[in-house]
Amino acid sequence: MTGYEILSELLGLSRMYVTGYTLQGVDEIIVQIESVSPAAVCPACQSLSTECRDHNEAVRVRDLPLWQRRCWVEYRPQRFTCPQCGKLFNERVAWRNVGFTYTIRYEQYVYERTRRDTIASIARDEGLSEEIVQDLFVRWAQKK
Repeated sequence: MTGYEILSELLGLSRMYVTGYTLQGVDEIIVQIESVSPAAVCPACQSLSTECRDHNEAVRVRDLPLWQRRCWVEYRPQRFTCPQCGKLFNERVAWRNVGFTYTIRYEQYVYERTRRDTIASIARDEGLSEEIVQDLFVRWAQKK
């Protein structure tokens, strides 16, 4: 491990550990994380693969505030080769919906705020556009 075991535990993202962090000014932090998952399920044929080829480009995902700072986690998804169908695919993580740049818990946090605050005030506080806050609200409201 890297000496960030406690921070990894506190961050609580399954099958990930913290490798470092960078403070961006006085109100932002980027936490670098790395996968420890030894296998992934192929999205094409649902077969289990343990054949990690390499890592994809870094992905930055917005997460809950950390140390009173806006927080992003940054990771490079592992790329696996499926032993069944031969396709190359990226690992999927349980804490992020495919195609979105927010952790599930951050999306839920924003949604819960829309139940008591205005979209404009949330957008201002979180550094998001009103359109993004509205989209998150609609998506989560449809789930409920």
